[in-house]
Amino acid sequence: MNARTTTITAIVMHIAACTPLEPIAQQTAPSSPPIIQARNSDTDLLLARFEATRALSKDEFKAELASVQRRFAATPTPAVRTELALLLSAPHAETRDLPQASKLLEEVMKDKQSSAGLQNFASMLFGHISATARQEENLLSLSQRVKEERKRADQAQGKLESSTQQLEQ
Repeated sequence: MNARTTTITAIVMHIAACTPLEPIAQQTAPSSPPIIQARNSDTDLLLARFEATRALSKDEFKAELASVQRRFAATPTPAVRTELALLLSAPHAETRDLPQASKLLEEVMKDKQSSAGLQNFASMLFGHISATARQEENLLSLSQRVKEERKRADQAQGKLESSTQQLEQ
């Protein structure tokens, strides 16, 4: 029996040695993450439309703004409100109306019918518009200061020149 056990063990080991093993890399490779399907949410559509307006001429942009204003007058949905606010706050727009854009976005943020994504987008845009408005106010204030300092410098220069002329005489 001892010889029989030894023979069986030798046969099993021979068969095991002949069976190819899977490479280690295949055994430990993690499964690939699931692919997330993109959806066309209100936010995605708004950003796509806004991006398209960047290539428009001034006249085309004005026409697009007028079109959105007409849609807003007909059906003031949260998405149309946000789109109008986006166009009113566009840096490439000739006629920016940051206070009106902020007002529209506040209404979207308060609207219970707005999707969470649209409310979050409106909140982010509201913050951006507020920061832009503060920067413009600061720039206007600094511009006023520069004008006042130039006026003072001109006055001082005038006094200096008149004093110099009096000394020369």
